[in-house]
Amino acid sequence: MHIIYTLFALSFFTLASCSREPTYSQAAKDKAMELLEAASTITSGTENGISYRDYNQAVDKFNSTLDMFLNFAPDDFNSGIKQFLIDAKASWVLTRKMWAEKIDRGAEDYYTSNMSYDKDTSPELWLAALAKDERGYPYFNSIGTTLGVGGIYFELAKPTLLNILE
Repeated sequence: MHIIYTLFALSFFTLASCSREPTYSQAAKDKAMELLEAASTITSGTENGISYRDYNQAVDKFNSTLDMFLNFAPDDFNSGIKQFLIDAKASWVLTRKMWAEKIDRGAEDYYTSNMSYDKDTSPELWLAALAKDERGYPYFNSIGTTLGVGGIYFELAKPTLLNILE
């Protein structure tokens, strides 16, 4: 009978150890905090107003911090959450490209010209420019749309980052 209990106990502890949360190093926790702060700068700045220069710096900070966080995260870090963070980064980088394009072209030209981008050198803008509204303008002429998409992706990952800090 002792053998059965022993086997049961070993099975239980083996299963319990397999289902536990990953262990995060202090470096990963620090980067998770920096990632939350960088994303907060982007999302609060876009809600309250932010200059292109400040937005550009915030996106750079988020990107570099995300890269470092992913280097410090354990191998078994949730791949879905990782993808949400990568998608937020991609959306915010696309927004930056669109905003820079708007500055370079001037607002009126940006909204009214037939934008054509090379799909090899600027695939994100090429793809985004394909979608047009009823006036023939690209849907992405509202930079707020792509900012919002990045924010949505980040909000999906935020609870996990907060849990890492606990």
